[in-house]
Order: sequence, then structure tokens, then C-alpha cells
Amino acid sequence: MIEQIPDADSVYRFVAISQMEDPSAKRPNLSMFAPRQGEDGLSVDWSARTTPEETLIRVGRTYKFGTTLFKNPREFEVYGLPVGAVRGMGLTVSHNPILHEPEEPGKPNNPAHALIQATSEVEFQSKRKQLRDLAA
Repeated sequence: MIEQIPDADSVYRFVAISQMEDPSAKRPNLSMFAPRQGEDGLSVDWSARTTPEETLIRVGRTYKFGTTLFKNPREFEVYGLPVGAVRGMGLTVSHNPILHEPEEPGKPNNPAHALIQATSEVEFQSKRKQLRDLAA
């Protein structure tokens, strides 16, 4: 069931440690805050439906891109983004659960899945730094 995400909640974005701009400061690269080509928005998890630890568990149940090898959750960190602040930037945040019946190997069900979206790719690109700066 799709639900409305309140402004007071947060969403979680997992980031590969290898994609850190400054690993000592734990500062993610800007590329981690933009949707990949062909995606409808930036994939995140809603805090009311999961925890950072559960997000990492799901990462470990997901295949690496283009393979049948599982990702190593120890190679990722989770960052929180306050929904109200994201919406205050003019972006939308919407619940978008991923549910397969039966669940597909390498594509775990995710009832917490949500999307951060912009009206255009250009708009999203212009807000990546603000998103990254919100991440905690």
C-alpha cells in the first residue's frame, strides 16, 4: 500500500564507501545523489518503514549491477535526509514500495522504498550538492 510520507520523517540513502569524495570526512561523492540513467528518481528508504541497519541488510541481498554476485553491505554507509528539507528544495518525496511475489533473487522486496524526484534531470543535477549537504 502506498502511503504519504510526512515532512517530519527522514529517508535513507545508501552510499558505497568507494564513492566517497573525502573518505576521512565521510563525505559522499555528488554522483551518489543523482538518479542513474533510466531511473524514475533517486532511490531511498523511508525511515518509518525501516532502519539504517535493515537498509544495509537489503543491500547485501541485492546483486551487483550486471551480475549474480551479492553486494557486500560492509562496503556501504547509510545517510539520512530530512523529508521536509528535501521538499523545501522543490523536490518530491513519494512512497514507492517494491514488492515481488514471489520475491526475486537479487531483488529483495522493500516496503520502505521511496523516490526523490525532480521535474527534470537538469533540476535534479542542480540540487545534488544541496542533497549531499543535507545528508547526515
